[in-house]
Amino acid sequence: MKSSKLLFTLHALIQKVKKNWGNFLGAFIVQSILILILSVEMILSMFPKLLFAFFIILCFIGLCYIIDIPLEKYTTRRRDIVLFATTIADNVDKLIEPFSKVGIAWGTCITLQKSPNLQEGWSFKEVEIEFERTIYPFEKKLEEKYNQFMNNNSGEFKDDGDKLMLTINPKAFDEAKTLTLKGQLTKYSRIIFFIEEVINDVAERNKYINSLFLTKDDIEFPHSLCIHAVITTKDKKVLFVKRSPKVIYYPNKWAVSCEESAQSTDLDNKNPILFWAKRLLKEELGVDENDYSEENLRLLSVFLESEILNITLCMILKLNISSFLLDNILKSHKKLDDEFIEWKFLTYEEAAALLLKPTINFHPTTQYRIYMSLLHLWGFDKLKTYIIKLKKKVTIKIAD
Repeated sequence: MKSSKLLFTLHALIQKVKKNWGNFLGAFIVQSILILILSVEMILSMFPKLLFAFFIILCFIGLCYIIDIPLEKYTTRRRDIVLFATTIADNVDKLIEPFSKVGIAWGTCITLQKSPNLQEGWSFKEVEIEFERTIYPFEKKLEEKYNQFMNNNSGEFKDDGDKLMLTINPKAFDEAKTLTLKGQLTKYSRIIFFIEEVINDVAERNKYINSLFLTKDDIEFPHSLCIHAVITTKDKKVLFVKRSPKVIYYPNKWAVSCEESAQSTDLDNKNPILFWAKRLLKEELGVDENDYSEENLRLLSVFLESEILNITLCMILKLNISSFLLDNILKSHKKLDDEFIEWKFLTYEEAAALLLKPTINFHPTTQYRIYMSLLHLWGFDKLKTYIIKLKKKVTIKIAD
């Protein structure tokens, strides 16, 4: 073997040095060279094994890195889903929380029927109205209490106009593009009586909500069918308005954007929903038909305002004019009423931030309207991503 021969040769050389030179220093030098050579030879003999071990370690580290990329994406996605679901749940009122799996909910509002395709919504041509022009009656006991209420408050309802109410919980399925709204007439006084004398008892209010979601298709309480409209502009801004201190419901609250009750005279028109929406735009904003396309007036959902048991249509009305032009129209418009006294324009992103960090005093349906309109404008995935991104800390300031 090479190492044995090398050892023998060097040993003979050492002996020769000792014999001829008697110089132990020389022998020490030769011995040191021998040890060095043997050490190098040993290291070289083990190098393939060390190289293989090093290769295995590198492969293991690389495999861990490769596996970690999809694993990290998977765990991040799961965390995001949980975070989003928790955020939504945290923003649902406890009263309607048991029903939040039935319909989209935010705050005290819950959906009775949404458009099968929220990013399209229903056009006015896809909504049919079937109303009986008779007053919806209370059951006998409530009718007696209502009559007594009117005797005690007769002076307060001199202008007791007709209102429209739904009598059937609306339904629409993916294969059906048409939404049918069925109802009757009621009176403003009946609605006020029901709010002040019946559902002021929380247990009684809960009974009607349970009936609406769990047992019956019939809607058995008077209400004023309304449009709660989100107004957007050509430059992708959303109109926020501050309600007047003079209005009966929610004075000095900020809303996005306008509300309008249905009137019995709307039924005289070929398309009541379209006529109704146009009246809102004209009377509230001073906007005429040149400023929008009828196809951009979209119904997104029918929902319940659980605090007062009112059924409402959530619509988005997209204008073809900029926020700058609309601002000037509002400044010059002589409104037929004074339902709002201030207004602001926010970007879609700023509106989304107000879902999590409301910095102004909101009308109870405002955040529901924001949520539904952004589902329409952005789609679920983009809105979910943006809400997760904002979950940490967001503050949008608006003068209150």
